[in-house]
Amino acid sequence: MCIELLQDIGQWLGVGIANLAAALDPSCFVIGGGVSAADDLLIGPARDAFKRHLTGRGYRPEARIAKAQLGPEAGMVGAADLARLVARRFRRTNRRRVERYEAVRADLRPGSEHHP
Repeated sequence: MCIELLQDIGQWLGVGIANLAAALDPSCFVIGGGVSAADDLLIGPARDAFKRHLTGRGYRPEARIAKAQLGPEAGMVGAADLARLVARRFRRTNRRRVERYEAVRADLRPGSEHHP
């Protein structure tokens, strides 16, 4: 029964991937996180359903469906990388704000040419 449920979920996953492929036209879909541990029980039916439901098949290259090399850790690594990117942008933006603030403050100091 559990195997049948995983296969059913895999088929629905394949339909969803086919819909995304119709809209985004990627070259590869990577399945990661905990579901990737089910491997062929989930990804095999997903590939089959993807091939059946892909709009315009035969007129465009078919996207590959692959298991993430990091397996269950893929989501955590992706989240950490996103946090790193956001922190870098925040630091850059904050640095510019501090520089502007210090420039304005320097102009308002007594003895500066802009001081009233």
